[in-house]
Amino acid sequence: MMLHFNFQAICAAWAFVVALVWLFFCIFVDDALYVLGTRKFGTPRENCHLVSWGYETQQRLMWTKVGFTYWVYLLSFVAAMLHAIAQLRRFQAVDYENKTMKDFAVLVDNLPTQSGDSRAEEDIKRAFEDVTGQRVVGVSIAWDYSDTQEDVQMAVARELRHQEDIWTPVGDHVQATSGAKIGRASCRERV
Repeated sequence: MMLHFNFQAICAAWAFVVALVWLFFCIFVDDALYVLGTRKFGTPRENCHLVSWGYETQQRLMWTKVGFTYWVYLLSFVAAMLHAIAQLRRFQAVDYENKTMKDFAVLVDNLPTQSGDSRAEEDIKRAFEDVTGQRVVGVSIAWDYSDTQEDVQMAVARELRHQEDIWTPVGDHVQATSGAKIGRASCRERV
């Protein structure tokens, strides 16, 4: 959260700095930069005069717009890179000072092949506790199910449909009965 608020503060501060630089240009270069392109038109004669004045002023002050845009773009890039480095350093400092779950995780590779019906998690947990002498909170295995991927996905879809039929919203509350399925089916028929 700290990184997010830092980013928000930098964005607001940078917008303020850019506005101040433009204000500096308006005050010290030419006050026409305040109103260039914002004047309202009137009669045809006034429009002609306005277009003529606007064209001359725009050409005369083009260097300010180009220079301002160039430097804002360049400094925005440099500031973004510096801010990214500072954010990384802040994250690393906070991560170093605080203990989190990732500080106590172990990744084990090349375990022997086991079937999914065995108690592999409990066996691995017990083996690590025996070797390290430390209490292991839990073990999670990333199973290789590429040979049965289609069967697993169908089983998951079937379970989701079953849970959806059980916990279907009816009115303002959730009803956990088979009647919910009938209510939903009748709604679909009307549509």
